[in-house]
Amino acid sequence: MAGSRKISVPGLIFASLLSLAAGSVGALLAGGNFGLYGMLNLPPLSPPPAVFGIVWTVLYLLMGAASYFIHNSGSADSGGALGLYVLYLVTNILWPAAFFGKGAFLLSFFLICAQILLILACFSAYRKISALAAWLIFPTIIWSFFALYLNGGVLFLN
Repeated sequence: MAGSRKISVPGLIFASLLSLAAGSVGALLAGGNFGLYGMLNLPPLSPPPAVFGIVWTVLYLLMGAASYFIHNSGSADSGGALGLYVLYLVTNILWPAAFFGKGAFLLSFFLICAQILLILACFSAYRKISALAAWLIFPTIIWSFFALYLNGGVLFLN
């Protein structure tokens, strides 16, 4: 269990920075086309653009911390759980490229669907290893469903 091992602050920071790096790669793949958001017909409850950067920074930090606890757990199941996390990050990196870079709203919608399935699988796998790690990624689950709503709204309205 995550609580049974000493926490390495440098290790925790490194895992969080790796997660933030994945988010940065996604932003780079978007090609700087974030202004597209302001030109779209948006569904109700759409937040202002500045909210996304704040929310995603917090989520990436939480996911990175969760991955640290899974990696550091000593569990035989940690490799599979972290494999799901890597797959989640890949779909998360591809989403901005599809949505902002290509304006491919249908593809980005399917990417979010895949993200939701993967983050739910991560939650399930993490929960068996570390309750703390599972709960650290729970906000990502909530946000992912909200992102699905927003992407679906954009797909429908544009």
